[in-house]
Amino acid sequence: MANPMEAANVRVEPVAVSHNKYRAQVRAMFFKQATLQSRQRFTVACQVIFPALLIIGAGLPYLLLKPLMVTPPNDGTPWGSHYGGGNSRWIEWGNDNNEHCYLRTDSTNWSSSAYSCSSWNWAMVVPPSDPTEAAALGAAFSNGTGYGLLGSVPKYFYSHPLRPNATVPFYQTMSSANDLDNEVLKALGNVGNQVQTDNGVNWVVLNSTAWLHEKEVYYTMPTSGLIFNRFATTPATFEVDVTIQLTLKNMADWLLAYPGRNIAPYEYFAWNLHQLSRGVIRYLDPTFNTTIESGSVDIFTPWPKFSGKALAAFLGAWLIPIALCFLSPVYIYTLVYEKNQRLVEMMKIMGLTMASYWLINYLFFYVIYVGVVALVIALGYALEVAFFVDTGFIVWFLLLFLWGHAQIAMSFFMSTWFSKPRPATIIPFFLVFVLAGGSMAVNIFVFKVDPAPAAYMLWPTFSFVRGVYLISVGIYNGPPLHPIYAADLPHSEMQTVYGWLVGHTFVYSLLAIYLDMVLPREHGVRESPFFPIKRLLAFIRARRGVRDAPIQVQQKSDQVAWSVPLDAFKEDADCAEERRRAHDPAVAVDPDILLRVVDVNKTFPPSGNKSSKTALESLCLAVEKGECFGLLGPNGAGKSTLATILCGLIAPTSGDAFVAGYSIRGRMYKVHQVLGYCPQHDVLWEDLTVEEHLLFYIRLKGNAAYSDERRMVHEAIVSVNLSDKSKAQVRTLSGGQKRRLSIAIALVGSPKLVLLDEPTTGLDPETRREIWNIISEQKATKSIVLTTHNMEEADVLCNRIGILSKGVLTCLGTPLYLKNRYGKGYHLSITTRDLKAEEQARNYIMRLFPGAELESTYSGVLSFPVPRDDLKLGPFFVDRSRKKQRPV
Repeated sequence: MANPMEAANVRVEPVAVSHNKYRAQVRAMFFKQATLQSRQRFTVACQVIFPALLIIGAGLPYLLLKPLMVTPPNDGTPWGSHYGGGNSRWIEWGNDNNEHCYLRTDSTNWSSSAYSCSSWNWAMVVPPSDPTEAAALGAAFSNGTGYGLLGSVPKYFYSHPLRPNATVPFYQTMSSANDLDNEVLKALGNVGNQVQTDNGVNWVVLNSTAWLHEKEVYYTMPTSGLIFNRFATTPATFEVDVTIQLTLKNMADWLLAYPGRNIAPYEYFAWNLHQLSRGVIRYLDPTFNTTIESGSVDIFTPWPKFSGKALAAFLGAWLIPIALCFLSPVYIYTLVYEKNQRLVEMMKIMGLTMASYWLINYLFFYVIYVGVVALVIALGYALEVAFFVDTGFIVWFLLLFLWGHAQIAMSFFMSTWFSKPRPATIIPFFLVFVLAGGSMAVNIFVFKVDPAPAAYMLWPTFSFVRGVYLISVGIYNGPPLHPIYAADLPHSEMQTVYGWLVGHTFVYSLLAIYLDMVLPREHGVRESPFFPIKRLLAFIRARRGVRDAPIQVQQKSDQVAWSVPLDAFKEDADCAEERRRAHDPAVAVDPDILLRVVDVNKTFPPSGNKSSKTALESLCLAVEKGECFGLLGPNGAGKSTLATILCGLIAPTSGDAFVAGYSIRGRMYKVHQVLGYCPQHDVLWEDLTVEEHLLFYIRLKGNAAYSDERRMVHEAIVSVNLSDKSKAQVRTLSGGQKRRLSIAIALVGSPKLVLLDEPTTGLDPETRREIWNIISEQKATKSIVLTTHNMEEADVLCNRIGILSKGVLTCLGTPLYLKNRYGKGYHLSITTRDLKAEEQARNYIMRLFPGAELESTYSGVLSFPVPRDDLKLGPFFVDRSRKKQRPV
C-alpha cells in the first residue's frame, strides 16, 4: 500500500550509545560472563588444568634429566665463555706440550682424556696447482715425517691394535678434487661392505667386538678434505685460500655414536682449523714454542642429539601451541550457545548493540587468556622450560600478546559458521590438536630452513605455531650462535610472524562481524551482502545533505510491488476502519499511538518438501498508549510471527511497523530502547539466579542510576511474586516461575510498549491467574500487545481484541462488542452417572431451554449450545437450587 506520507514519521537519528549507558552495558556483560564462568566449574577446571599439564609435560623431562648432567672439569684448564644451549658442542684446546681437546655435549660426561687431540684424525689434501705453492704446502705422513706447512702441524703418537705406531694428524695427497671425491666414495663402499660383513653386531652399545668393528670403519674414511686453491708466502705477505670439505665419515661417526662418543660433523671443521692454524704459526716461525692459550667454539648442528634441555625445548615446541590454542573452543562454544538459545537476540531486544556485544566479549575473553597465560608463564619459569628461560623476554612476550588477540578474532570468525553448541565444541577441539600439531610438523619437515610462504601464514594458528617453531629453532641453532633476543628481531622472521598476527586480528574480526550479519540464521534479521556499500553511500549522502526518498509502504506479490485502494479489501468493517486509521497521516504523527502496523506481510519461503507459507497478509493495526491489545487466534494464525517481527527477530516480507515512531526497518535499535519482550518460550541462562537476570537486563537498558539498580531489582521481583526465589538459579525454578521471571524481564527499564507472546501457555490455572494479575497491574502505565489463543485470557486482560485467522485480521473490537456481535449464546455442559441419567438430563435441558440442541455426548458429558435469547439465568439457578438434593 503506497503512502508517501509515511515519511512524516521517520526519525533520522544516529545509532549511538551514551557513555553512561555504555558503561552500564560493560558492567552488565562482564558481571554476567564472570558469574557464568564461576558457575561452570568443569569448564574453568579444564581451562586451567589442561594447559598446566601440557607445560608440566614440556618442562618436567628437563628437571628429571638435570641431575644427570655434569659440569666442565675443574683441573686448572682455562675455559672460555660458553652458552649451555640445548645442542651446543664445546671444543677446547690446551698448549703444545699437553694438548687437550675437551668435547662437551649435554648428553655425555666430561673427561680430561676422553678426547685428546691425539685421537685418530687424518685428511685428504689437494695441493695448489702452482708447483712452488704445492712445495711450500708440503706433506705429512703417518710415520711422523713431513715438510712444509703440513709438516709443521703438531703430531701426536697414536697406537691401536688395528693401526699401530701411527702419528696424527697425517695428510694423504690427492691430485685433484675429483680424485678426492672418488677416494671418499671408495672408502664409503668399504664402510658398506664392513656393515654387511658384521651383520648383527650392535654398533651403538659399546663392547669389545663393536669397538673393533667400529674402529675398522673409523679408520677407512678421512675426517676431512682440504682443497688448497692458493698458498703463497713472502717476507711481507702470507696468503692462504683453502676449502674444507666434511666427509661422510663425519656423519658415520655421528650416527654410529655410542656412550662416551657424541661427535657432531662440524666438530671436525673446528679441529682442522685449529690444527692448520698451529701449523701456520710454526711454519712462519720454526722456533715458536710459546704456550697457546685455550679458546672455545660453539657449534650448532641442524640435527642435534637430544639432551635434557634440548628435550625440554623440543617438547615445548609441540605442547605450548596446544596449551595456548585450547581456549579457542571455549570462546566459540560461548558465542554459539548464546546465539542458539536466542540469548543474543534477547539482549539486542533489551537494548544491547552488536558493536558492544563483540567488544565486551573480546575484552572478557582476553582477560581469561591473560589469566591462563600468566599460569603458563609461571610454570614455564618454575620448570625452566627453554621456550621462556632461554629466549629474550620481549620475543616470546610479543608472540603471546599478539596471539591472544588473533585467537579471539579467529574464534569470532569460526563462531559464525556454527549454529549448534555441540558441533561448536567438538570440531574446534579436534582442530586444535590437528592444526597445532600438524603445522608444527610442517615447519619441522617442510619449512625448516626457508621462510614460510604467505599462503601458509593466512590462518592464525599457523602463524602462531610458526613463531613458536622459530623460537625453538633459535634455542637449538640460534641466529646463528644463540637463541633469539630482542636485538635479533629486525633480522628475524619473527617480525613477519608478528605482522601476520596483527593482520589476523583486524581481518578476522571484521570478517566475523560481516558474516554474522549476512549469513543465514534461524533467529534475527539478515543483512544484504552489500550492506557496507549501501551504508557508506547513505553516509556520503547524509554528509552532503541529501535526504533519502520517503519510505513507501507497499505490498509485494511474487517480488513485484503493487498498490490498491483501501476499499479494495473485502474485509470486516471494523478491520477496514483499523486499516484506514493505520494509514491516517494524523495518526502517523500522534505521540499517543505507540504501535502502528502498516500492511505487514510475511511469507516464509519453501523449505524441503514444504511449500511457501503466508503467515501474515496485509496486516494493519494501531495501538494507543495505555491500551492492552490482544491478538487472538489458533496455532499458526500468525500471532507469534507478528511479535517476532516487531522485536526484530525476523524481517517482514513487505510493509513496515512503527514503535513509538521508529521504523522497524530502519530504526530497530531505537525500537529496542522503548520495547519490552516476553517470548513464547523462556530465554534464560540456567546458571544465573532470578536477581542476577534482572540486574543484568536493568544494566543493559542503561536508564537507571547505579544507586537505583538494586532497588529496581527488588521492585521487579516483588511485582512478579518471586521474593522467595530471588537467589535461586533458573534451573531450579518451575515453569510458572520461569514465565513470571520472563515477564519481569520484559517490564524492566520502563518500556513504552511490551510484547507478551502467549505468556500463560501450558501453565496451570492458579499460575495463570497470578500472571493475569501481574499484567493487569502493568496495564495502567504501559501499552501491551498480548498474543493468546485463550478467549478467557483476552477477555480478562485486553481493552481490544483482534482475531487472526491464517494471517488475516478477521474481526476487531472490545471484548463486549465482539461477544454481542459474534456470540451465538452459551455452551452448557452436564455430567451424568449412567445412560438413564443422560436421558433424564437431555429431557430436562430441552424442556428448560426449547432452543437448545444436543451438540455432543462423551463419557456421560452432554454439551448443549443454548441461544442467548433462550437462556434465562435467573429461573435456571432457582430451579437448580430447588432440585440440588435430587441430582440428575
